[in-house]
Amino acid sequence: MAARLAGPGISPERSAALGLPDGALAAVPPEQVTAAVRRAFQLAPPALVLLPWQRDPHPDHRAAWEPVRAAWNTPVLGYSVWLTGRGAAADWPVAAEAQVLTFDVTPHRRTKAAAIAAHRSQLGLIQDDPSGFTLSAEMVDRALTGPELYFRPYGQSVD
Repeated sequence: MAARLAGPGISPERSAALGLPDGALAAVPPEQVTAAVRRAFQLAPPALVLLPWQRDPHPDHRAAWEPVRAAWNTPVLGYSVWLTGRGAAADWPVAAEAQVLTFDVTPHRRTKAAAIAAHRSQLGLIQDDPSGFTLSAEMVDRALTGPELYFRPYGQSVD
């Protein structure tokens, strides 16, 4: 059984830690990632899956896209994490690939700030990987002021 997590507004029943390696997801066979995600989704079936865009510049984000999409027949929205600050032009979706959606985060700023603060490793507060990905003050500000970007791959509907 996967460990249960909870975040702002998320019940423990709707989240699970999969026990996959942080920073080394690409070394895990994709079928293993798909199986772990599928088990979690069976416990809490999603109507929509949100995950980092397939070419977001973080190696775990890139490695997650296909295995997570293969785990469940549910619409997917990709979102930008490192794309805006570190992405190359080729990392962004092209017009024929996905529709760009924007979301005004202003009404949710307090909740987003609490969620960001809960991810200590992303804020550079865990020193085991000083060259790892950490959120800069600019990235935190962008996350809190928005707009947030989502990418809806063509060929699926999201209601």
